Amino acid sequence: MNLFITLLSGLLYVFPPTTSNPVHDFHTSIAEIEYNSKSRAFEVSLRVFIDDFEKALGTLSGQKEVLDETDDHHDLIMKYLQQKFYIVNRRGKKKAMNFVGKEFKVDAMWLYIEIPYRESLRKAKFNNSILMEHFDDQVNIVNLKYKGKKESFLFRRNNPVESITIGQ
Repeated sequence: MNLFITLLSGLLYVFPPTTSNPVHDFHTSIAEIEYNSKSRAFEVSLRVFIDDFEKALGTLSGQKEVLDETDDHHDLIMKYLQQKFYIVNRRGKKKAMNFVGKEFKVDAMWLYIEIPYRESLRKAKFNNSILMEHFDDQVNIVNLKYKGKKESFLFRRNNPVESITIGQ
């Protein structure tokens, strides 16, 4: 499974979409997460297709959303992420997140967030149901680096939650 995830995430980097019109036949997101021991926080880089993400934000806000370089959508983006992308500690508490920024790349965008985490990962879980409310074939990949170790996760509609086993 880890080999499949690694290959799929590598393909997303090697063969990014090259047209200016956002057309894609697959629905995926990829998150690169690295734990920063100094700040005691997870640093998250999350890649999503812009058109898919605008659709999800529009459903949340009840109006058509068009993302741009301004800060206008930051609160809405965080509201959506807090519902769909989060870490739960061993006591079942969602960890808070801080929005750091966003970056546009052709038909995709990178979202940057930070998740302070000052406790053991034992029995912690990831929830990643981004865009699954819109696309039955949505696949979300998370690559986690924690204190020199790596772990990958694959999330689908029937499996939006994964236990974190790294660091245990």
